[in-house]
Amino acid sequence: MDAYQAASRAVISTYAKKVLLPFEIGAAAIFVLAVIGTSWLIVQYSAWWWMLMIIVLPYGLIGSIIWLLIHTTIDRLSPVQTKAQRQAVAQFIHSVEHVAADIGMTQFSLMLKIIRSVMRPSQHQLLDEFTGSSKELKRDFEQLIRLFE
Repeated sequence: MDAYQAASRAVISTYAKKVLLPFEIGAAAIFVLAVIGTSWLIVQYSAWWWMLMIIVLPYGLIGSIIWLLIHTTIDRLSPVQTKAQRQAVAQFIHSVEHVAADIGMTQFSLMLKIIRSVMRPSQHQLLDEFTGSSKELKRDFEQLIRLFE
């Protein structure tokens, strides 16, 4: 794997983990509240509320399987990194977020563009677009690539 590809994968996987964390916490909290609420209904009112638990638990199982698949994919995409590389990647992501905020792009839309660029590679890469729009980002990304050589 060449340095450009390793740096790109590191940026994409690190950013994906960062963006997905709030969704994961929210989904886990909703599932826990649903189980606690259904358990309370079973204890307080009637055992018939087990019918609701039969619906809630498969959603938790499906969500866990989806979570496992997403994180397995992200972990396989991510190259092995040293501490200096992880810090450089985090700093580059911070810079990209500032540029995205300056041009009015949300984190979610930035993540969708990154996913699209990974799923359908083309001559015009997303990271090239961001590094071309800011001389500082271009310099940062070139330094990041040098760290992966």
